[in-house]
Amino acid sequence: MTHNTLKLDSERRDEPRYPVTNVEALIHNENFNAQCVVLDLSLNGALLLTEENLERDPGEAVSIRVEIPNQRCFEASARIVHCTQRRIGMEFLAFDPADFDVLSEMIADLRRSRVANLLSPNRD
Repeated sequence: MTHNTLKLDSERRDEPRYPVTNVEALIHNENFNAQCVVLDLSLNGALLLTEENLERDPGEAVSIRVEIPNQRCFEASARIVHCTQRRIGMEFLAFDPADFDVLSEMIADLRRSRVANLLSPNRD
């Protein structure tokens, strides 16, 4: 990505993570490509599930593209925080401002959905 980028402040590490469904991601760098399912998402990162075990080192730089089928997507520079069996924790490092807007909208939708579920009288 060769865009103007918005770098995230370290204080964003405290952002809540939201479980998601039907969200996919592609992570890649010059050494590998991996198609993943996104398990949870926050303003500062994501937890991914891969089809096969990947042995990647924490700190490895990657590009990530996160996509909800037939809806929105965003791209970011990221780094691997942890890689255990098929799960990969990612920290987002920099975005094109338009991509950060898409992520922010996704998080706002997830937050509204969580609040609506908490306030629902039909909750089990």
